[in-house]
Amino acid sequence: MRHDSWHDYEFKPFLSSLSLVMKIVVKRMRYSHLYKQSYELCLYIEGVVDNFSRASKYSIGIDLKDSSRQILKLIVRAKGRRNKRDLLIKLREEIQEMKILLHLSLDIMAFPDFESFERAISLVADIERQHGNWTKGLSQTRDGTGPAAPIGKSNLGIRHKS
Repeated sequence: MRHDSWHDYEFKPFLSSLSLVMKIVVKRMRYSHLYKQSYELCLYIEGVVDNFSRASKYSIGIDLKDSSRQILKLIVRAKGRRNKRDLLIKLREEIQEMKILLHLSLDIMAFPDFESFERAISLVADIERQHGNWTKGLSQTRDGTGPAAPIGKSNLGIRHKS
């Protein structure tokens, strides 16, 4: 017997698949925003350090540039790996070091104005918040490698009711 009515199909597995796809899309968007923010931080630090005094430019300025680049590299490396946990720990440490360097730069008056410091620290704070979200997302999976899939169930296809 042939069933042509859409009522005869069970859409629950399809909706489950759609939900999984949406989670992956959101995860990729989260990574994309994190990457963009860290890239923006690198560009901003490059520009602002050029306005540091000569002594600060070649001491703490180099450290700031290196730290911002390291943050970007760690994000790219973590995205490309299945097991991200170790790299995300290193990323958290690098973010903390960057915050300390920014505060030290403010204290020694390396920044040309307070607004420059404010912009840099807000970029780092945004990256730190997104890093926390990424870490939380991984801790909710079984092995910390990505989204947890149901065991023994296929998420693809639409089943026909008998």
